[in-house]
Amino acid sequence: MQTKYDALAMHATLHTWHVSIRTMTAATGAAIMLSSFTGSLGCTGNDRILTLHRSQQDTASVKHVLLQQVRDWNRGDIDAFMQGYWQSPDLSFSSAGTITRGWQQTLDNYHARYADRQAMGRLAFSDLEMSALGPDELLVLGSWRLERDIPIGGVFTLIFRRISQQWRIVHDHTSAKQTNRPKP
Repeated sequence: MQTKYDALAMHATLHTWHVSIRTMTAATGAAIMLSSFTGSLGCTGNDRILTLHRSQQDTASVKHVLLQQVRDWNRGDIDAFMQGYWQSPDLSFSSAGTITRGWQQTLDNYHARYADRQAMGRLAFSDLEMSALGPDELLVLGSWRLERDIPIGGVFTLIFRRISQQWRIVHDHTSAKQTNRPKP
């Protein structure tokens, strides 16, 4: 018979799982590695690392959002680019030492910072890594680069959440490292 203390121990143990996946090609999908599944659930040493397969559809859907954002940006369409973000006042965007709250304010900031195609340049994402935060949340780490007269690039951390069966960015933390040399 399970007591409420057993249930609390199980709950605490489940919250200690470390979940991480590395993106692979869309054709191969991704794997979730669950570790630190400790003895309070009666696991043996052989049970400490479990491998589950992350839905190929989930990782492909998140990659699709990112690829669509690149296409939209490179067409000069900031409004379409922003469709990858959660359209909510609770969206958060951290960059340049400030935190912006809300989808509309984030859109307005993009329009102000990238007023024309020359300022927007050509966007590319690379070095993508995905880690599951739960069944409906993914952490995405990556690099970005804008090719323009003065190229700029950096890294980002995105939190994606499945909302109404669609993956959307609910938090974006982007940092930039500007190269101060004009493009030849």
